[in-house]
Amino acid sequence: MNKKGLLILIVIFLIALSLRGAALHYLYNSDYFSGIRVGLDDSAHNLFIGNGFAKIVQGKLVPYFQQLPGYPFLLAVTYKIFGHEDDVYLRIIQILLSSLSVLLIFGIAERFFNKNIAFVSAFLWAIWLPEIRLSVAVLYDTSLVF
Repeated sequence: MNKKGLLILIVIFLIALSLRGAALHYLYNSDYFSGIRVGLDDSAHNLFIGNGFAKIVQGKLVPYFQQLPGYPFLLAVTYKIFGHEDDVYLRIIQILLSSLSVLLIFGIAERFFNKNIAFVSAFLWAIWLPEIRLSVAVLYDTSLVF
């Protein structure tokens, strides 16, 4: 790839990163997904303190198998790495991975079509609102980005 193409791709990546960063800033304390988030945070908390995938029911710790383990596990890992229970670190990682996915989209489109279509595809992925919103959401789906 020539320098001009690389520069265009970097600009598309920066657009994706800035839009996702703005979404995190404005939607961080949003209660839109609060019902799902409670169960995820609770599972991650129990993993963080060493109880495994469990929840407290009537004062007893019981195994909890009613949700997928991916996102709570990722949350617990960031809790361990950063030393406290805050999901902003995982959201930042989600933003970085989602922004880097424009390179994946570019590579796929370039392989099957041509560079012009690849640039357009990467740009459309960078500004696609559902992906921007999903990159900052606390949901089961977001662990798929990993």
